[in-house]
Amino acid sequence: MSLSQIKSVITFRQDSEPPVKVPGDVWLNTRTEVVQTWNGVNWDLNWKGYGLYGYSVGGYESAALSTIERFNFPFNAGVSNKVATVADNIQSSTGCNSSNYGYVGNSDTNTLKLYRFEFPFDSGTAANVGNLLQDGAEAAACNSSEQGFFMGGSVGTYMYHSFIQRISFPFSSGNSTTVGNLSASKRSCSACNSSLEGYAMGGTNSPATDYAGVATIEKITFPFDSGTGSVVGFTTQPRSKSGGFNSSKHGYTAAGWKREGGGTNYFSFIERITFPWSAGIATFTGYAAFEGYKSAACNSSTYAFMMGGYNGSIALSTIDRIQFPFRSGYSTSVGSLTGSRYQNIAVDECDFVNQFI
Repeated sequence: MSLSQIKSVITFRQDSEPPVKVPGDVWLNTRTEVVQTWNGVNWDLNWKGYGLYGYSVGGYESAALSTIERFNFPFNAGVSNKVATVADNIQSSTGCNSSNYGYVGNSDTNTLKLYRFEFPFDSGTAANVGNLLQDGAEAAACNSSEQGFFMGGSVGTYMYHSFIQRISFPFSSGNSTTVGNLSASKRSCSACNSSLEGYAMGGTNSPATDYAGVATIEKITFPFDSGTGSVVGFTTQPRSKSGGFNSSKHGYTAAGWKREGGGTNYFSFIERITFPWSAGIATFTGYAAFEGYKSAACNSSTYAFMMGGYNGSIALSTIDRIQFPFRSGYSTSVGSLTGSRYQNIAVDECDFVNQFI
């Protein structure tokens, strides 16, 4: 459907939210080209004029970065576009998204800032809109349609925590709320979510420089208000710093590393769980085209994308893609970021309310 085809049903055409509306009213935000319908409580998203995007935020190569890059779904070839910045340089951060906003949690122990940008984000600076109560360094993040969750993390080199923090959408000010704990203190887990549950996979809780990984898969059920994550299975072997993403039916963890006995192992394999996952060992389904870790990962409704990373020698700039349902084979390199980086984070404009079938 084109913009010209839907103009006849639009009640409001303006860049600010209509102050007076009744259920059924339609609003075209002329600034973002987003069309929504008022349901009496919230604006339901109907259509996006610019399509759907994946975003890479921040990261590190020779220094921490503040850049936000964007690519259009489905991304088949080319270079992502540098569209905006975050208010600060960030790395080892974490991110989640609602239907309308991307959220980034900084790892800076002195500030613990939360940043937000509105979809589709094509210029400007992501603003600091609040704070995490606990340090977000390499926390795992997932979201329901109404809330975002930040799970685990660290407050220092080997000082891990198990806190699960929550924000409610649209989050525009204040602090996150601590609503529970993982089963153990750890960081560097990968994360994914279905429409009903969030998962934290792998990670590390090592008290020494080997950063030995863990293999547990933990689950929280939405809405998660209190309690402890449930251990519902295991990855095929311990690893941390992997990328996490999901389709509507499966959750995936990809690549990563473990360092034991003075040796470092970088992984390329991709594992899958089926929603709802309640017990067992994740299924090996294939490989990323690279061996490495700290790669940002996001998904559209039909593809997953892995961006950047580190392979033990160099930072990567490649954008790799797999198609759902991914059962075997290798990811495909379909393009690149504007530069090499790792410890970047990713968010996307795809959620279970509006885009998944």
